[in-house]
Amino acid sequence: MTRGADATAERLSWGPDDLEIVSARVVPDRPDAGRSQARAVTPAGVQGAHRLKEYWTKGEGLAKWAESPHPWTSLYHHLVEFMSPEKAKRTAAEWFHDVFHFWPGSDKNRVLHGKPPRGDKIGPG
Repeated sequence: MTRGADATAERLSWGPDDLEIVSARVVPDRPDAGRSQARAVTPAGVQGAHRLKEYWTKGEGLAKWAESPHPWTSLYHHLVEFMSPEKAKRTAAEWFHDVFHFWPGSDKNRVLHGKPPRGDKIGPG
């Protein structure tokens, strides 16, 4: 990159709670002229994702899935309306864990739903 030239950084996106780097440029008129100045922003999509998480994990949306016979499945079916099926699966598992403090595929979840644990013990063993 040459001095004074604008360069757009590759857009990076990790998840709903992460920031995106949207641009970087070298500013020649400043004492730190050789350094790239990166600007991080919180796009509207991230704020919307945060509101969506609050609704489904703490708001009135929680009642729509947490007490159902199959809570992860119920949450997944709600989320797939807002995101791709793969992202909805990951998000449902993460939010299930945030609410119940165990993962949907864990032995604890299996036992709570009337299925036997996979081994002799429940939990790490």
